[in-house]
Amino acid sequence: MFSAIANLKLSIFLSLLFILFCNVSETSSEVNTKPKCKKPFIDILISPVFANNETNILELIWSLEDFVPGTMLILMNSKTKKAEYEYKLTNPTGFVSTNISYKITNTTYGFKKQALDYYVELKASASGPVICSSNMETNPTWMQDNAAVLSKLSIREMFIPGTHDSGASTEEDDNGEQRVQKYVMTQVSHYTAPGFTHMTFWSNI
Repeated sequence: MFSAIANLKLSIFLSLLFILFCNVSETSSEVNTKPKCKKPFIDILISPVFANNETNILELIWSLEDFVPGTMLILMNSKTKKAEYEYKLTNPTGFVSTNISYKITNTTYGFKKQALDYYVELKASASGPVICSSNMETNPTWMQDNAAVLSKLSIREMFIPGTHDSGASTEEDDNGEQRVQKYVMTQVSHYTAPGFTHMTFWSNI
């Protein structure tokens, strides 16, 4: 059984790559043209931070090129179709904690994308039309899906040294480990530091 948290953390990697592409100009011969990508980006993440006796807190992230103050992010329950959290945006990019803890189930995940318990909607107002939405889902084929992007990066551009097993999708099992289960799904994080002018991601197994 693959960890739902590990699957969802993969969306961080894909999400940040998407934002990067939205902000890169096309070619030197087209300096005066605007980037092609203007689609608003929103997503749901699970925080690994343990605070106030809570863990697995859902967070909403966004990056909007055509930002209008007062735009709303609304976290929806996939089963009830009811709003469980609303947030009025004050900046074009950012993230916010919903204080809603994600309950991990014993569901077995395969190698097809699978929708989970929540989705987020972007609206001009609480009662306005939906501008875009994003499902909380697994991403088991993320490397294959992004092969064209990843193939252009060196290992050094993608990974830097970190903690042992930080890329594992399951905790250490004293009764024995199944390597496919533990490492096919990996966790990745965005790394920033003074002097770094481009996005770098890390993962260790």
